[in-house]
Amino acid sequence: MSIFVKNIKRNINPELFLQIVLTLSLITHIVYFVLFLIAKEESLAVVNIFSIISYIFSIKILIDNKTNAKLSFFIFQIETFVYVFICTMVLGWGYGFGLLFLTSTFTMLLPAFAYRKVNHTIITIQTIAAIICLLFLAGEPNRPYDAWRDIFMVINLSAMTFFAIAIAYLLEVSNKLIYASVLKQKEKIRMIVNHDPLTGLLNRTSMNSVIDKKSLFEDVNFSIVMCDIDNFKIINDTYGHSAGDALLVDFAGILHKTFKENDYVARWGGEEFLIIIYNATSGEALKSMQQVKELISQSTTTYQNTVIKATMTFGMVSHDGKEPFNIKDMIRQADTLLYQGKKRGKDIIVNEKYNHALWGGSTPK
Repeated sequence: MSIFVKNIKRNINPELFLQIVLTLSLITHIVYFVLFLIAKEESLAVVNIFSIISYIFSIKILIDNKTNAKLSFFIFQIETFVYVFICTMVLGWGYGFGLLFLTSTFTMLLPAFAYRKVNHTIITIQTIAAIICLLFLAGEPNRPYDAWRDIFMVINLSAMTFFAIAIAYLLEVSNKLIYASVLKQKEKIRMIVNHDPLTGLLNRTSMNSVIDKKSLFEDVNFSIVMCDIDNFKIINDTYGHSAGDALLVDFAGILHKTFKENDYVARWGGEEFLIIIYNATSGEALKSMQQVKELISQSTTTYQNTVIKATMTFGMVSHDGKEPFNIKDMIRQADTLLYQGKKRGKDIIVNEKYNHALWGGSTPK
């Protein structure tokens, strides 16, 4: 699931697309500036200077920091509203600027890119402004008809079409981001439910669900390992439970780093861990456990300037993938081997092959 979420975020780049929209808007306003000078609408040319400055600023802050995307988009909304209102009131109706009132209305479809409350306020004000323009101008232009009216209408229609396409893309991106956020939350909940909060390993409930999957272990070499921190009660009584927790975290880290992705490692309870070494022969599994034992023997845990050294004892049962098996019986056998190791001096690995005749008193699972 986490890989899927990362792929969604990697394959979409809303900040880059927003930067493209802002850049094209900047170019459009430079064109407007030149056209208004030619059309002798000096006041609107001056307005375009302020628009150009606002777009340069919004592009710069977006390039400097992607987290400024909402601020850049907000500047785009405000500039569009103010610019369209001024142009419509100066030129009158029929030049196509009134169509651009719709641009901010479309932005309400993009909750991931806009400040929600501000967005609604801008849309409300812009709707009122559009109605005022329509009533005040009575749908008529303020200038006598000339070619400029058609030129600006074509430019504004083109800008509106482009913006509609941009909104469609950003809406798709916004929906994907929301979907990715939902997946991330679901994954976070799944991690909390399935993993031990202290060590980050699988919890007992989650490991039991793995154990119950009969088909997962059929015709596969695997080993069950039950392991326990030696003298853990003495460590807790001597250094405190927080020190014991630090030791559990360190040992869990060693277990997590040693085993493969398709192996299963769980905190079974207290200072006890259960490991399923999957798709490995008994020799390979024993080699892995010897590596773990060596790493633990070499490791120390420092808690409040106190160095704590501890060992583990392991009971391991292997299955060759051919004989009948019962995983719960294998766990019982591994647990028995673990306590044999405790009686034999601790800090050792006691391993056997699964004996179905001795331990398998029920239907294979």
